[in-house]
Amino acid sequence: MKLSIQQLQEMEKKYAKYWWKKDEEAEYRKISSDPFKLLIFTILSQNTSGINTRRAYAGLSKKFSIDASTLSNAREEEIALAIKPGGLYKIKARRIKQVSKYIMDKYKGNLKKLLSEDKEKNKRRAHEITGSRK
Repeated sequence: MKLSIQQLQEMEKKYAKYWWKKDEEAEYRKISSDPFKLLIFTILSQNTSGINTRRAYAGLSKKFSIDASTLSNAREEEIALAIKPGGLYKIKARRIKQVSKYIMDKYKGNLKKLLSEDKEKNKRRAHEITGSRK
């Protein structure tokens, strides 16, 4: 189905508020190219809007380098303050700290080894780390 220019303009006007700006899209591409950063972004995205996720990630990256070593050594309270705009910041700070520490302890901060392993095994590990049941 081919849309006319007028139809595209109408759609853009109606749905533009749901699209990311170009700079936000570029930032997400940068985040998604690093498995650890994407994991942290995913944790921050739980039960919140895209806008609040980006705000929380920006706050975290302003205060800390987004890597397993740095975040595993950070105080949970400092992580929580940095991600506060994202909501549920105490829970998410705990999860960020837990997952960072786990990745450092088991994989020396290298997610590539973890990602090369069995997916079902990794799901079970994720539940162990976060204490979730689903």
